[in-house]
Amino acid sequence: MFGNEADKRIPVTITLANGETLRGSVASGASARLEFELNREGVFLNFKDGTGQILFIAKSTIVQVIEGSEEKKAVMPEIVAGKSAYKVLRVAENASQDAIRQSYVALAKLYHPDHYPPETTAPEVAEYIAAMFQQITIAYSALK
Repeated sequence: MFGNEADKRIPVTITLANGETLRGSVASGASARLEFELNREGVFLNFKDGTGQILFIAKSTIVQVIEGSEEKKAVMPEIVAGKSAYKVLRVAENASQDAIRQSYVALAKLYHPDHYPPETTAPEVAEYIAAMFQQITIAYSALK
């Protein structure tokens, strides 16, 4: 009865908070829209990797999802060598933990991918925003 809906999958590349990149597909319902699957209620995302293994990935660990099977690289996937975490967060090197956190929250709000709807944002801009958000998150993790 539900066989056809369960077989629908959307090809994706997922980047996790730990920097790991996964390529495979996400199960989709009748809508077959990635946005719907990512915003659906629930803590986990049903993901099938290239070997056919089914993984349930916690949505909270996902930093970036790129739809499609093409391999793409974000503009700035990591903190650029020689650029300190303080510069990324735009704080002085003697900044307090509270100042670091405030700067992180402000920048995370500014560069959070959810603030830029995919239907109105150019793909290269979306990649840049996601890369900046990832860079800010990495910098904050290094300093807290």
